[in-house]
Amino acid sequence: MGGFIYTVWPDRDYERIYAMMEPAGYAPGRGTGMRAVTQIYEGRYQGLRPFWIAVINPDTW
Repeated sequence: MGGFIYTVWPDRDYERIYAMMEPAGYAPGRGTGMRAVTQIYEGRYQGLRPFWIAVINPDTW
């Protein structure tokens, strides 16, 4: 999916699964999203790749 899955939840009717994705490539391993936010706070970056929501159909997973 192009990043790391941060958290996942179903919709109210359990018809779709939503996965919050964080960008990869700012640090090794799972801390990449947190490292990116820390580095923007410290002024090392002016922008980041976006976090995004992936919508998953469990029937066609």
